[in-house]
Amino acid sequence: MSLLPSSQQLCLFLDVDGTLVDLAARPEDVSVPLGLIDDLVAAADRVGGALALISGRSIASIDRLFKPLRFRAAGVHGAELRRVNDGPTEMAEIVSLPADLRARLCNLADVFPGTLAEDKKASVALHYRGRPDLRDELMQAIAAELVREADPTLVVLPGHFVFDVKRKGYNKGTALASFMRMPPFKGRTPLVIGDDVTDEYAFRAALRLGGYAFSVARQVPGVTGLFESPTEVREWLKRQRLDVEEAQARKEEAPDFLSPELGELPARRIAGG
Repeated sequence: MSLLPSSQQLCLFLDVDGTLVDLAARPEDVSVPLGLIDDLVAAADRVGGALALISGRSIASIDRLFKPLRFRAAGVHGAELRRVNDGPTEMAEIVSLPADLRARLCNLADVFPGTLAEDKKASVALHYRGRPDLRDELMQAIAAELVREADPTLVVLPGHFVFDVKRKGYNKGTALASFMRMPPFKGRTPLVIGDDVTDEYAFRAALRLGGYAFSVARQVPGVTGLFESPTEVREWLKRQRLDVEEAQARKEEAPDFLSPELGELPARRIAGG
């Protein structure tokens, strides 16, 4: 028996890198496994379209991964929002970083060989997956640039082998809250799946609304449960689609979403979560 609300009451918020797809050395090296797009479409259909991708990537980058589909999405940690499938991308007010600061931050990738700069306008991400030994030096160099900028609205958001420089006031939690105020999300119960520190804002937002939060590959205090890997997240989504297809073959009504907490499924409940 499912521990989740019915599909008519549920909405889904899914991180991308490290959750739906495996992490790669560079963002452009990520690949979307065969069948994942079909599983996402099926999941969105089951919850009446109330599915959004929430990512540190720009929405344009999300679109390149999942083309030709253009899902509801929040990009650059909530600085960008697409309210409807195939709709326009909206940018939060006064979130873009100054061009000269973005240039100086991007230049740090040349100062520290093996690192990678990603200019997303609303933020600049400096990836050091290829040189984890440079973590502390890179952080110090970023801090020096922020001191030079003297803008108290700027913050550094750490993630999996990445530092993202952005403005205060928006994150994946504020993005989730924005979606929850609009149809088809409004009035539903949120379920979030994410792997990174940046996803914890969305975890807290979902839990405050009486929803569910599942981490990937690492235990996070207070969440509902844990998937061991992106592969297990994909298998859970695939299982949802197959359940519908099997019900259709039997000419039966599609079942509700199966909870990741059930033993037959990959995710397991965290004690006290």
